[in-house]
Amino acid sequence: AADYFGPDGLVGPDASNRLRGLVLHDILASVSVPGDLPRAVDRAVDAGELPREDRDRTVHFLEAEIASVAARGWFATEDVRILNESPLIGADGTELRPDRVVLRPDGSALIIDYKFGKQDAEHVTQVRSYVDAYRALGHASVTGTLWYIRENGTDEFVEV
Repeated sequence: AADYFGPDGLVGPDASNRLRGLVLHDILASVSVPGDLPRAVDRAVDAGELPREDRDRTVHFLEAEIASVAARGWFATEDVRILNESPLIGADGTELRPDRVVLRPDGSALIIDYKFGKQDAEHVTQVRSYVDAYRALGHASVTGTLWYIRENGTDEFVEV
């Protein structure tokens, strides 16, 4: 609740960067291909998670973010299988839930974890556990990337 009400009278995602990050994260979790984005944003608006007046700004922002990583193949529309928030069990029996996994026909896997906050060493440990789990499943090549998404345009990428 403390994140929901801002000191300047704003409420919801407008009052809290953390809360907005959670909403944006959930929106991206619903996007397999770029064309899914408007519907995912509309669902967040309909659920009351995102103010209606923020809809277009959010669509444009996330469209630009997705376009900015097009060369990485993370939102490819052909010849890949996309797993969003799909659970798997790690070697120690814990449930792991990578944000996005791109499985390619050659057996390789790309693991992407979205972050909307500041960098943290624990994030690297988290993604490393995803990479290890997919290697244990027999994927030929597995890479992991932390994608720190910034609304000011200064995204950061940490390869794991």
